[in-house]
Amino acid sequence: MNHLWSSNAAAIALCMLLGVSISSAQPEPAVGVLRLTITGFESDEGSARIAIANTGTGFKNDEGLVATLRGELHDGVARVQSLALPFGEYAVKVFHDANGNDKLDTNFLGIPKEAVGFSNGARATLGLPDFEDAKVVLSSDSLSVDISMD
Repeated sequence: MNHLWSSNAAAIALCMLLGVSISSAQPEPAVGVLRLTITGFESDEGSARIAIANTGTGFKNDEGLVATLRGELHDGVARVQSLALPFGEYAVKVFHDANGNDKLDTNFLGIPKEAVGFSNGARATLGLPDFEDAKVVLSSDSLSVDISMD
């Protein structure tokens, strides 16, 4: 047992002498850049309100969202160029906050009065689409996602 300890001690001393660091920390999760291009805004009034979720609950209820962003509009387009996220599954929802009140305006039936859009071409029918329909998979250095407003 002493021989094993002294061998480990010698290895550690050699690493220190050579300037090699020893760490037992877990490796950092792989990270990629999500780039969003959102088209189809009827005007450049207001802003694009963007929510990114990595769970169905987060997508439906805005609980524990990964990110919320405000995108400026230019010629009917909003762009988010570099959002660094760990590899994984994400769903994006967007609404055009044309009047700048920071909320999605709806009629008395709950139908949006402002344009909405979702990643992966998902469509809203009676409420939000499912996370599975809207999800995109970030598994490389960069993922470009195009969203069209309805």
